[in-house]
Amino acid sequence: MRGSAAIRSIAGLPVADRIVRALAAVAPRRRDTLAVLTFHRIAPPDGVVPGLLSATPDGFGRLLDLAAEHFRVVGIEAVVERAQGGAALPPRSLLLTFDDAYRDMAETVWPALAERGLPAVLFVPTAFPADPGRVFWWERIWAAIQATQRRTVVVDGRTLPLTTAAERASAYRAIRTVLKASPHDRLEPSVAELERQLIDDLGARPEPSGRSLDWGALIEMRQSGLGLGSHTRTHPLLTNVDDETLTREIRGGIEDLAREGGSDLPAFAYPSGAFDARAVDAVRAAGIRAAFTTERGVNDLRNGDWLRLRRINVAVGTPSSLILAQAVR
Repeated sequence: MRGSAAIRSIAGLPVADRIVRALAAVAPRRRDTLAVLTFHRIAPPDGVVPGLLSATPDGFGRLLDLAAEHFRVVGIEAVVERAQGGAALPPRSLLLTFDDAYRDMAETVWPALAERGLPAVLFVPTAFPADPGRVFWWERIWAAIQATQRRTVVVDGRTLPLTTAAERASAYRAIRTVLKASPHDRLEPSVAELERQLIDDLGARPEPSGRSLDWGALIEMRQSGLGLGSHTRTHPLLTNVDDETLTREIRGGIEDLAREGGSDLPAFAYPSGAFDARAVDAVRAAGIRAAFTTERGVNDLRNGDWLRLRRINVAVGTPSSLILAQAVR
Protein backbone atom coordinates (compact mmCIF):
# COMPACT_ATOMS: atom_id res chain seq x y z
CA MET A 1 0.00 0.00 0.00
CA ARG A 2 1.44 3.42 -0.89
CA GLY A 3 0.68 7.10 -1.31
CA SER A 4 -2.90 8.25 -0.88
CA ALA A 5 -4.22 4.70 -0.30
CA ALA A 6 -1.97 4.33 2.74
CA ILE A 7 -3.03 7.72 4.07
CA ARG A 8 -6.73 6.90 3.77
CA SER A 9 -6.28 3.60 5.59
CA ILE A 10 -4.94 5.22 8.75
CA ALA A 11 -6.81 8.55 8.76
CA GLY A 12 -9.13 7.40 11.53
CA LEU A 13 -6.45 6.32 14.01
CA PRO A 14 -5.89 8.35 17.21
CA VAL A 15 -2.44 9.40 16.02
CA ALA A 16 -3.79 10.14 12.52
CA ASP A 17 -2.63 13.75 12.41
CA ARG A 18 1.00 12.87 13.06
CA ILE A 19 1.02 9.86 10.76
CA VAL A 20 -0.70 11.70 7.94
CA ARG A 21 1.74 14.58 8.27
CA ALA A 22 4.62 12.15 7.97
CA LEU A 23 3.15 10.28 5.00
CA ALA A 24 2.22 13.49 3.24
CA ALA A 25 5.85 14.54 3.43
CA VAL A 26 7.01 11.43 1.54
CA ALA A 27 4.03 10.72 -0.75
CA PRO A 28 4.67 11.14 -4.50
CA ARG A 29 4.47 14.75 -5.64
CA ARG A 30 2.93 14.73 -9.09
CA ARG A 31 2.64 17.88 -11.12
CA ASP A 32 -0.68 18.87 -12.65
CA THR A 33 -2.97 17.35 -10.04
CA LEU A 34 -5.50 19.55 -8.31
CA ALA A 35 -7.44 18.93 -5.12
CA VAL A 36 -10.41 21.24 -4.55
CA LEU A 37 -12.08 21.75 -1.18
CA THR A 38 -15.73 22.87 -0.96
CA PHE A 39 -17.01 24.94 1.96
CA HIS A 40 -20.43 26.39 2.76
CA ARG A 41 -21.04 27.84 6.23
CA ILE A 42 -18.19 28.72 8.61
CA ALA A 43 -19.95 29.63 11.84
CA PRO A 44 -20.79 28.54 15.37
CA PRO A 45 -22.93 25.41 15.06
CA ASP A 46 -26.10 26.59 16.80
CA GLY A 47 -29.01 26.94 14.39
CA VAL A 48 -27.14 26.25 11.14
CA VAL A 49 -29.11 24.24 8.57
CA PRO A 50 -28.27 20.53 8.97
CA GLY A 51 -25.52 19.44 6.62
CA LEU A 52 -24.43 22.97 5.74
CA LEU A 53 -21.79 23.65 8.38
CA SER A 54 -18.28 23.09 7.02
CA ALA A 55 -16.37 24.18 10.11
CA THR A 56 -16.47 26.33 13.21
CA PRO A 57 -14.28 29.44 12.99
CA ASP A 58 -11.58 27.82 15.13
CA GLY A 59 -11.71 24.57 13.18
CA PHE A 60 -11.50 26.49 9.93
CA GLY A 61 -8.34 28.25 11.08
CA ARG A 62 -6.72 24.93 11.97
CA LEU A 63 -7.67 23.47 8.60
CA LEU A 64 -6.17 26.46 6.79
CA ASP A 65 -2.94 26.08 8.71
CA LEU A 66 -2.81 22.40 7.79
CA ALA A 67 -3.51 23.18 4.14
CA ALA A 68 -0.81 25.84 4.01
CA GLU A 69 1.70 23.46 5.59
CA HIS A 70 1.18 20.54 3.20
CA PHE A 71 -0.20 21.99 -0.03
CA ARG A 72 0.43 24.68 -2.58
CA VAL A 73 -2.76 26.70 -2.23
CA VAL A 74 -3.43 28.17 -5.67
CA GLY A 75 -5.86 30.82 -6.87
CA ILE A 76 -8.68 30.25 -9.33
CA GLU A 77 -6.83 32.39 -11.86
CA ALA A 78 -4.04 29.80 -12.07
CA VAL A 79 -6.61 27.06 -12.62
CA VAL A 80 -8.37 29.00 -15.38
CA GLU A 81 -5.04 29.76 -17.02
CA ARG A 82 -4.20 26.06 -16.98
CA ALA A 83 -7.61 25.27 -18.49
CA GLN A 84 -6.74 27.63 -21.34
CA GLY A 85 -3.53 25.72 -22.10
CA GLY A 86 -1.20 27.34 -19.60
CA ALA A 87 1.62 25.83 -17.60
CA ALA A 88 1.13 22.74 -15.46
CA LEU A 89 0.22 23.36 -11.84
CA PRO A 90 2.84 22.57 -9.20
CA PRO A 91 2.70 19.35 -7.16
CA ARG A 92 0.17 19.18 -4.33
CA SER A 93 -1.94 22.06 -5.70
CA LEU A 94 -5.04 22.86 -3.66
CA LEU A 95 -7.92 25.21 -4.51
CA LEU A 96 -10.25 26.54 -1.79
CA THR A 97 -13.83 27.09 -3.00
CA PHE A 98 -16.86 28.53 -1.17
CA ASP A 99 -20.44 28.22 -2.38
CA ASP A 100 -23.52 30.44 -1.94
CA ALA A 101 -21.97 33.74 -0.68
CA TYR A 102 -23.14 33.62 2.92
CA ARG A 103 -22.24 36.54 5.18
CA ASP A 104 -19.79 34.22 6.96
CA MET A 105 -17.48 34.93 4.02
CA ALA A 106 -16.96 38.56 5.00
CA GLU A 107 -17.30 38.10 8.76
CA THR A 108 -15.05 35.07 9.27
CA VAL A 109 -13.70 33.41 6.15
CA TRP A 110 -11.99 36.16 4.21
CA PRO A 111 -10.28 37.67 7.28
CA ALA A 112 -8.83 34.22 8.12
CA LEU A 113 -7.67 33.71 4.54
CA ALA A 114 -6.20 37.20 4.24
CA GLU A 115 -4.33 36.80 7.53
CA ARG A 116 -2.57 33.76 6.06
CA GLY A 117 -2.17 35.16 2.55
CA LEU A 118 -4.25 32.35 1.02
CA PRO A 119 -6.30 32.76 -2.18
CA ALA A 120 -9.82 31.40 -2.66
CA VAL A 121 -12.85 31.63 -4.93
CA LEU A 122 -16.46 32.30 -3.94
CA PHE A 123 -19.30 31.11 -6.18
CA VAL A 124 -22.17 33.60 -6.07
CA PRO A 125 -25.86 32.98 -6.90
CA THR A 126 -26.35 36.49 -8.22
CA ALA A 127 -30.05 37.09 -7.51
CA PHE A 128 -29.39 37.18 -3.77
CA PRO A 129 -26.86 40.03 -3.26
CA ALA A 130 -29.21 42.59 -4.83
CA ASP A 131 -32.26 41.58 -2.76
CA PRO A 132 -31.83 41.54 1.03
CA GLY A 133 -35.27 39.95 1.40
CA ARG A 134 -34.48 36.92 -0.75
CA VAL A 135 -33.68 33.79 1.25
CA PHE A 136 -32.51 30.35 0.11
CA TRP A 137 -35.38 27.85 0.21
CA TRP A 138 -33.51 25.48 2.53
CA GLU A 139 -33.00 28.34 5.00
CA ARG A 140 -36.72 29.08 4.91
CA ILE A 141 -37.65 25.45 5.55
CA TRP A 142 -35.20 25.04 8.43
CA ALA A 143 -36.27 28.35 10.01
CA ALA A 144 -39.91 27.24 9.84
CA ILE A 145 -39.12 23.85 11.38
CA GLN A 146 -37.13 25.49 14.16
CA ALA A 147 -39.85 28.04 14.93
CA THR A 148 -43.00 25.96 14.64
CA GLN A 149 -45.12 24.99 17.62
CA ARG A 150 -46.60 22.09 15.69
CA ARG A 151 -45.68 18.56 16.68
CA THR A 152 -45.84 17.10 13.14
CA VAL A 153 -45.54 18.13 9.50
CA VAL A 154 -47.07 16.37 6.51
CA VAL A 155 -44.78 16.04 3.47
CA ASP A 156 -45.48 14.01 0.36
CA GLY A 157 -48.15 12.06 2.20
CA ARG A 158 -45.91 11.30 5.17
CA THR A 159 -46.45 12.62 8.69
CA LEU A 160 -43.10 13.51 10.24
CA PRO A 161 -42.70 14.14 14.00
CA LEU A 162 -41.18 17.39 15.26
CA THR A 163 -41.10 16.92 19.02
CA THR A 164 -37.32 16.65 19.52
CA ALA A 165 -34.25 18.28 18.00
CA ALA A 166 -33.32 15.00 16.33
CA GLU A 167 -36.81 14.64 14.84
CA ARG A 168 -36.70 18.18 13.49
CA ALA A 169 -33.35 17.55 11.81
CA SER A 170 -34.64 14.27 10.38
CA ALA A 171 -37.80 15.96 9.09
CA TYR A 172 -35.73 18.67 7.44
CA ARG A 173 -33.59 16.09 5.63
CA ALA A 174 -36.69 14.25 4.41
CA ILE A 175 -38.24 17.50 3.17
CA ARG A 176 -35.01 18.51 1.45
CA THR A 177 -34.93 15.18 -0.41
CA VAL A 178 -38.52 15.61 -1.60
CA LEU A 179 -38.02 19.21 -2.72
CA LYS A 180 -34.79 18.48 -4.58
CA ALA A 181 -36.57 15.80 -6.57
CA SER A 182 -39.51 18.02 -7.50
CA PRO A 183 -39.78 19.98 -10.78
CA HIS A 184 -38.27 23.45 -10.54
CA ASP A 185 -41.57 25.22 -11.19
CA ARG A 186 -43.10 23.42 -8.18
CA LEU A 187 -40.36 24.35 -5.74
CA GLU A 188 -41.58 27.78 -4.62
CA PRO A 189 -45.23 26.71 -4.22
CA SER A 190 -44.09 23.68 -2.22
CA VAL A 191 -41.90 25.78 0.08
CA ALA A 192 -44.68 28.32 0.58
CA GLU A 193 -47.17 25.56 1.42
CA LEU A 194 -44.80 24.10 4.00
CA GLU A 195 -44.32 27.53 5.54
CA ARG A 196 -48.10 27.97 5.78
CA GLN A 197 -48.39 24.57 7.43
CA LEU A 198 -45.65 25.29 9.94
CA ILE A 199 -45.72 29.00 10.77
CA ASP A 200 -49.04 30.52 9.70
CA ASP A 201 -49.91 31.06 13.34
CA LEU A 202 -46.66 32.97 14.03
CA GLY A 203 -47.66 36.03 12.03
CA ALA A 204 -44.20 36.54 10.48
CA ARG A 205 -41.58 34.50 8.68
CA PRO A 206 -38.83 33.51 11.15
CA GLU A 207 -35.29 34.75 10.63
CA PRO A 208 -33.09 32.31 8.68
CA SER A 209 -29.86 31.01 10.14
CA GLY A 210 -27.82 32.50 7.30
CA ARG A 211 -28.18 35.36 4.86
CA SER A 212 -26.36 36.37 1.70
CA LEU A 213 -23.78 39.09 1.22
CA ASP A 214 -24.63 42.24 -0.70
CA TRP A 215 -22.75 43.50 -3.75
CA GLY A 216 -20.84 46.07 -1.74
CA ALA A 217 -19.24 43.44 0.48
CA LEU A 218 -18.54 41.17 -2.48
CA ILE A 219 -16.84 43.94 -4.44
CA GLU A 220 -14.72 44.90 -1.42
CA MET A 221 -13.45 41.34 -1.05
CA ARG A 222 -12.87 40.98 -4.80
CA GLN A 223 -10.77 44.13 -4.76
CA SER A 224 -8.67 42.69 -1.95
CA GLY A 225 -8.02 39.45 -3.84
CA LEU A 226 -10.99 37.08 -3.52
CA GLY A 227 -12.02 35.39 -6.78
CA LEU A 228 -15.72 35.62 -7.67
CA GLY A 229 -17.27 32.96 -9.91
CA SER A 230 -20.84 32.30 -10.98
CA HIS A 231 -23.28 29.95 -9.26
CA THR A 232 -26.28 30.80 -11.51
CA ARG A 233 -28.82 33.44 -10.57
CA THR A 234 -31.26 31.69 -8.22
CA HIS A 235 -29.47 28.41 -7.44
CA PRO A 236 -31.82 25.95 -9.20
CA LEU A 237 -30.90 22.34 -9.76
CA LEU A 238 -29.93 22.56 -13.42
CA THR A 239 -31.12 19.00 -14.03
CA ASN A 240 -34.66 20.07 -13.04
CA VAL A 241 -35.12 23.06 -15.37
CA ASP A 242 -36.14 23.43 -19.00
CA ASP A 243 -33.70 24.56 -21.69
CA GLU A 244 -34.79 28.20 -21.58
CA THR A 245 -34.40 28.44 -17.81
CA LEU A 246 -31.09 26.62 -17.98
CA THR A 247 -29.64 29.16 -20.40
CA ARG A 248 -31.13 32.13 -18.55
CA GLU A 249 -29.76 30.99 -15.19
CA ILE A 250 -26.25 30.32 -16.47
CA ARG A 251 -25.84 33.31 -18.75
CA GLY A 252 -27.70 35.62 -16.39
CA GLY A 253 -25.47 34.75 -13.46
CA ILE A 254 -22.35 35.41 -15.54
CA GLU A 255 -23.73 38.74 -16.78
CA ASP A 256 -24.82 39.84 -13.28
CA LEU A 257 -21.41 39.03 -11.86
CA ALA A 258 -19.64 41.08 -14.52
CA ARG A 259 -22.04 44.02 -14.29
CA GLU A 260 -22.57 44.21 -10.52
CA GLY A 261 -19.48 42.53 -9.13
CA GLY A 262 -16.88 43.55 -11.68
CA SER A 263 -15.77 39.93 -12.22
CA ASP A 264 -15.50 38.27 -15.62
CA LEU A 265 -13.85 35.16 -14.24
CA PRO A 266 -14.85 32.19 -16.47
CA ALA A 267 -15.38 29.83 -13.52
CA PHE A 268 -18.64 28.23 -12.44
CA ALA A 269 -20.01 25.85 -9.80
CA TYR A 270 -23.09 23.74 -10.48
CA PRO A 271 -25.72 24.41 -7.76
CA SER A 272 -25.82 21.44 -5.39
CA GLY A 273 -23.47 19.74 -7.84
CA ALA A 274 -26.35 18.82 -10.16
CA PHE A 275 -25.38 18.65 -13.82
CA ASP A 276 -26.09 16.68 -16.97
CA ALA A 277 -25.00 16.88 -20.60
CA ARG A 278 -27.34 19.84 -21.22
CA ALA A 279 -25.87 21.80 -18.34
CA VAL A 280 -22.30 21.09 -19.43
CA ASP A 281 -23.09 22.18 -23.00
CA ALA A 282 -24.76 25.37 -21.76
CA VAL A 283 -21.82 26.21 -19.49
CA ARG A 284 -19.40 25.65 -22.38
CA ALA A 285 -21.50 27.82 -24.71
CA ALA A 286 -21.49 30.60 -22.11
CA GLY A 287 -17.68 30.76 -22.19
CA ILE A 288 -16.92 29.03 -18.89
CA ARG A 289 -13.47 27.42 -18.83
CA ALA A 290 -13.54 25.68 -15.43
CA ALA A 291 -16.73 24.28 -13.88
CA PHE A 292 -16.94 22.46 -10.56
CA THR A 293 -19.17 19.58 -9.49
CA THR A 294 -19.62 18.00 -6.07
CA GLU A 295 -18.31 14.64 -7.25
CA ARG A 296 -15.58 13.59 -4.86
CA GLY A 297 -11.99 13.14 -5.98
CA VAL A 298 -8.71 14.75 -7.00
CA ASN A 299 -8.30 16.03 -10.56
CA ASP A 300 -5.56 14.83 -12.90
CA LEU A 301 -5.28 17.86 -15.15
CA ARG A 302 -3.26 16.08 -17.80
CA ASN A 303 -6.47 14.51 -19.03
CA GLY A 304 -9.01 16.32 -16.89
CA ASP A 305 -12.50 17.30 -17.88
CA TRP A 306 -12.47 21.03 -17.21
CA LEU A 307 -16.25 21.35 -17.05
CA ARG A 308 -16.66 18.43 -14.60
CA LEU A 309 -13.96 19.14 -12.04
CA ARG A 310 -14.21 17.16 -8.82
CA ARG A 311 -14.24 18.60 -5.31
CA ILE A 312 -13.92 17.33 -1.76
CA ASN A 313 -16.71 18.50 0.53
CA VAL A 314 -15.66 19.75 3.95
CA ALA A 315 -18.07 18.95 6.79
CA VAL A 316 -17.74 20.04 10.38
CA GLY A 317 -17.50 16.46 11.67
CA THR A 318 -14.66 15.50 9.33
CA PRO A 319 -11.21 15.53 10.99
CA SER A 320 -8.66 17.75 9.27
CA SER A 321 -6.44 14.68 8.88
CA LEU A 322 -9.11 12.98 6.79
CA ILE A 323 -9.49 16.06 4.59
CA LEU A 324 -5.73 15.95 4.05
CA ALA A 325 -5.88 12.24 3.32
CA GLN A 326 -8.46 12.73 0.56
CA ALA A 327 -6.55 15.60 -1.01
CA VAL A 328 -3.10 13.99 -1.18
CA ARG A 329 -2.30 12.32 -4.47
